[in-house]
Amino acid sequence: MKKSMKISGFALIPQIHSRVLALKRAKIDIRAIKQTRHTLASIALALGEDPNWIAKVMGHADTQMIFKYYAKYVKNATGATNGQKLNDILLRANRKQE
Repeated sequence: MKKSMKISGFALIPQIHSRVLALKRAKIDIRAIKQTRHTLASIALALGEDPNWIAKVMGHADTQMIFKYYAKYVKNATGATNGQKLNDILLRANRKQE
């Protein structure tokens, strides 16, 4: 198994500097790096990534924070919010068994 590498904060200084310059040139307000964590979690969930992986990447011990703070922003891929998609799947499965 390949061991994960830790990234030194000093190694990120050139990337942060170029990010700040790019944002200034584009006349976009500079936001804290922390806000990109929220974006990562929300987008990853919306794309169907494993919440366990997201929690690990973000440094959480478990998925509790992921579900507590980010899951509410992500609708399922079909836009259903009332359990209808699960109901449809179960009805189709029942019809196949008949």
